[in-house]
Amino acid sequence: CFLNYVKGIRIMLPRNEVKKKIIDVFEFNGYFIPNNIENDDDIDLTTYDISSIEFINIIVSLEEEFGIYIPDENLTLDLFKSFNGLVEFISNLT
Repeated sequence: CFLNYVKGIRIMLPRNEVKKKIIDVFEFNGYFIPNNIENDDDIDLTTYDISSIEFINIIVSLEEEFGIYIPDENLTLDLFKSFNGLVEFISNLT
């Protein structure tokens, strides 16, 4: 679960909500990820051929959407190898 702050109170986002928000960020940046993927299904994000500029746009969008900071040492394309890996990474940034 992802922790979020609402009026100073921490609330946990369920994993499916984290997935939905990530899907929305990708769609906002022009990449379609099926929103009906099951918990154990995964998507190889390397097939999306994301350029370095698009990568940074997605990172900034994720940071804004979740109110998080992704450390510079994590800003690699390895972060985008799998959808579930990205969900896990974002979920752990609390």
